[in-house]
Amino acid sequence: PGFADFRAEYGQGNEGWIQSRGAMTEAGYWFTENLEPVARFELFSPNQNFVTPGKAETLGVNYLIRKYNAKLQFAGSALQNMAAINGSPSAARGQNNKVATAVVQVAI
Repeated sequence: PGFADFRAEYGQGNEGWIQSRGAMTEAGYWFTENLEPVARFELFSPNQNFVTPGKAETLGVNYLIRKYNAKLQFAGSALQNMAAINGSPSAARGQNNKVATAVVQVAI
């Protein structure tokens, strides 16, 4: 308990005239050994030449069930210039959406 968690990622790709970029930062704090609220901010541009970068701001909570080697995750995201299609956000100019997710992960 009382442990802070921080991650950051950056990715860039060039293929001919297509230049893609993305970045993510995430911070969390373990209040107990099972409960971690998290906040994440993401930027994504699949083609710098034609698409306004998309942004996603997410607040969520992770709950570990150590006895079963499992994690429950609940989150809500606000998307700007992104379209949430089938649960997978992709860049789309002028699209502003909200997405709620619930995830169960189990390690075998």
